[in-house]
Amino acid sequence: MPKICILSTVNLIHMTLISLYTDFLEINNIEYDIIHIDKYGQFEDNNANRIYPYRIVIDSNWTKLKKLRKYYGFKKYAINLILNNKYEYIVVWNSYTAILFSSFLSKKYKQKFVLNIRDYSLEKFLPVYLIMKKVIKNSFFTTVSSNGFKRFLPRHNYIFVNSMNASLLKNIEKRNEKRDDFKPIRISFIGYVRFYENDIKLINLLGNDARFVIQYFGQGSDKLQKYCEENGIKNVNFHGRFDKSQTLNFLEQTDIINNLYGSGKIELDTAISIKFYYSISYQIPILVDSNTYMEDLIKKYDVGLSIDWNIDNLSDCIFDWYRNLNYQKYIENCEMLCKKIEEENLEFQDQFKTFLVTDD
Repeated sequence: MPKICILSTVNLIHMTLISLYTDFLEINNIEYDIIHIDKYGQFEDNNANRIYPYRIVIDSNWTKLKKLRKYYGFKKYAINLILNNKYEYIVVWNSYTAILFSSFLSKKYKQKFVLNIRDYSLEKFLPVYLIMKKVIKNSFFTTVSSNGFKRFLPRHNYIFVNSMNASLLKNIEKRNEKRDDFKPIRISFIGYVRFYENDIKLINLLGNDARFVIQYFGQGSDKLQKYCEENGIKNVNFHGRFDKSQTLNFLEQTDIINNLYGSGKIELDTAISIKFYYSISYQIPILVDSNTYMEDLIKKYDVGLSIDWNIDNLSDCIFDWYRNLNYQKYIENCEMLCKKIEEENLEFQDQFKTFLVTDD
């Protein structure tokens, strides 16, 4: 039985779709440990054999050097654990983890680790680019959660993995019709709320418009709630931080998924949000920003609406688009895309299986 650990510089709650790996391990009765940074100090549900959270507290007012010292403390802690526990294979979660452990991984675990790239991590800066190039080269394979990332990553034969959460879909009840015409359309953001400028634009656009209910479910939504209270905006609902098991409940209260993060920044323009997968799995249409990779996807498969903030009567455009949506055709597009995703993720499963049985 191979000894495996998952290494991460973020909390479990932010390890989006770690289940792509852990489900495979659990189905095949392979135990695994998790070594990760813990910024919250709270228990996080998991099925790991052993879990090693490294508690750190970061003050946003600290200097970059002081913050880095905290992360290097984790690096020393994790390397000692890895060597003492004699892990054979490592799953490296995100680019920041790869950068922090780059020399260790390349020297001690060459071709014995796999890397999962979830986001842009300053690769446009040459020193970071060169570090990532070396780590990627020394990995057994590297996965990307968006083919849009190829715009900033070194050339490589990446494996594209779709962030489809199979466990979340087990008891799914898919939407099969639009909301009744006489009821307001519920537009929901579900997740960590942090792009306040874009959120406020939507609130100002649709605030107190009886045709809509705007909803923000997730950590950080309290700032938007305060804004709405101060400005007398009534048609907005809020819920703070939640356990991922509550996601389905929030989706059931949603007619359109809000995936409006903004555009014009490489990290926003190239990513595929997990909300895209919620949308096509539950058959709930999605709003995305124009001039992004997400816009390319929803236009290619006709499963959402891209938002150009510069057009007039935008609120009418959103309302008319939803009310005139051919829902049966939309459902067919979602089903076709979900089938395609299942086929694409088989390559990842095959490669991961090969990785775990590779001998020296």
